[in-house]
Amino acid sequence: MKQTVSRRDFMKTLVMASSAAAIDWAGFGKPARAIPGKTEFPVVVIGAGLGGLVSAAYLARHGFDATLLEQHAIPGGYATSFDRGGFTFDVSLHATVAEHAMPQAILSDLGIWDRLRTAYTPELRRIITPEFDVTLPAKNPEGVKKELSRVFPHETKGIYGFYGEMEQVIAELWEGKRFDTSMMARLEPLTLEQWMSRHVKDPGLKYCLGIFSGYYGLRPESLNALFYAVATGEYLVHGGQYYKARSQDLSNALAGCIEANHGKIYYHTEAGQILLDQNRHVSGVTDKTGRTFPARAVIANCSIPALFNHLLPGGVIPPEFDREVKKRQVSLSSFIVFLGLNKPVPQVRDYEIELTESHDPYGDLLSPKADPAESPIGITIYDNLFKGIPLPEKPPSP
Repeated sequence: MKQTVSRRDFMKTLVMASSAAAIDWAGFGKPARAIPGKTEFPVVVIGAGLGGLVSAAYLARHGFDATLLEQHAIPGGYATSFDRGGFTFDVSLHATVAEHAMPQAILSDLGIWDRLRTAYTPELRRIITPEFDVTLPAKNPEGVKKELSRVFPHETKGIYGFYGEMEQVIAELWEGKRFDTSMMARLEPLTLEQWMSRHVKDPGLKYCLGIFSGYYGLRPESLNALFYAVATGEYLVHGGQYYKARSQDLSNALAGCIEANHGKIYYHTEAGQILLDQNRHVSGVTDKTGRTFPARAVIANCSIPALFNHLLPGGVIPPEFDREVKKRQVSLSSFIVFLGLNKPVPQVRDYEIELTESHDPYGDLLSPKADPAESPIGITIYDNLFKGIPLPEKPPSP
């Protein structure tokens, strides 16, 4: 007798795939192996950013009929690189946490970790303001505390308390340690601003403590303290890494995993609409040319406005939920300038530098400027990361 799987069981497994990068990378295999007739449940993933690549890779590796649609010519989204004037530039990625953390576990589970190489960033961050210039060391929580205490000696107790709690979160999360009071539970209801204010008062110090909040798209008064502690704590304890020679290597490896496991990737293919049958179940996805890709489920690795306003048919989203989504504000953004220099700058040895001329940088962090000329500048000097960074074959003339 032919075995089949119910839509409910399949959807439960699919949710595990889409959240594998966020919850339990190893938990997907067992239920996926138990599902018969996987080819009867084609899945379309929209968008070949890292989330879409990981989801499609898990599905393909475990025998599902996975199809990935990407409007660009290459995979990766923000994890891509491009060439201009003899220089190779990374679109966005400059540091992440890979080794000894979730990415290594995910990429190992997918069988591609050993193909990748990483380089550790030489510092956590250098921060330059009119009042101080401080370099926070990498993979050295005690060094970070000492450096900030040197600049803000009146806040030493609060500095050690704040980072001590961040380290406890990482110990609970990754080392399985248990404490009388869970720091994860204590921080979960707080914002980053509330958490910092429990320890310190100096606005300049708060600027340093919350320096990474912009990466997560929210201001300190809106950003969850536990989220910040987990994401930033991994940088603090394990150190930041960068994929050699460019982040494109990571994206290409994930795409190769999909195709090696018989998944399909269509580049230059922009999704048009998600199709529903008469029972309002997913039946496929069309691209902008009208071509249809059959699907029993869709993973949309795209923005919520694109999904709600363009990809889904009208009337599908409950009105009350649609109203809640429309109330949300656009997250913080960056204005990026890519510079290829015609000579080295050995006088600057740092990799990542935060530079601001403001005398109230924390106030600017709470209320970012609309004019990029008035905003802090984040500088990443890729040539300072490791020897062998791709250089132009023929440097431009001065």
